[in-house]
Amino acid sequence: MRDDALLAERVDAFAARFARLQDTAGDRLLPELLSCLAEPIGSVLDNLDRAEKLGLLESTQTWVETRALRNRMVHEYIRNPAILAEALNEAHDKLPLLMHFVEACQAYAPQRNLA
Repeated sequence: MRDDALLAERVDAFAARFARLQDTAGDRLLPELLSCLAEPIGSVLDNLDRAEKLGLLESTQTWVETRALRNRMVHEYIRNPAILAEALNEAHDKLPLLMHFVEACQAYAPQRNLA
């Protein structure tokens, strides 16, 4: 029983941190970077498209799909353990996308004398 509680806590922590990372990167970091570049701040999709054009993001579509996964894990209570495991594994596979994006933003800022 204790192992189940520990596993549930770890699953919840992973899902929450995954969501927070995507939220912070897409909803805060990107608009702030675009603002520092004197780029117009638009809708989330417009900002993501601009990030893709700047080479900060490989694919807006992949980001949107990852956002849907994030929403599914955070807002839906997944009762089926197999579906939950699939979502967690998919989120784990998407971590490099999020990390690469943050790292690309960090590298881009000094190139533009923003750091």
